[in-house]
Amino acid sequence: MNDSDFWYATADDKVHPIKESFKGDLHTQAWFAFGDEKVSRMIYLLHHQDDSYSDNYVSRPYMTVLGFGRNEKTNTLTLPKRFQSASWSRPTTN
Repeated sequence: MNDSDFWYATADDKVHPIKESFKGDLHTQAWFAFGDEKVSRMIYLLHHQDDSYSDNYVSRPYMTVLGFGRNEKTNTLTLPKRFQSASWSRPTTN
């Protein structure tokens, strides 16, 4: 992974370098989006229910690790929960 052009964004409305970790509670609907500046596609993940648990992201060699409602390796969410994932691609123009 070329960490100079991969990014993530979340509810703070900033684009973060992929190597920058995040730890904290995202209020209301927690979401993350991941992409590459050189590609017109991205993926996003959404946790629909608000909670007061930590939402963590960390970049590891060749892997991105995201956990809604996780404190390090400990799961703090109770079931049931509703999540959504999707990919998005910018339409090409001719």
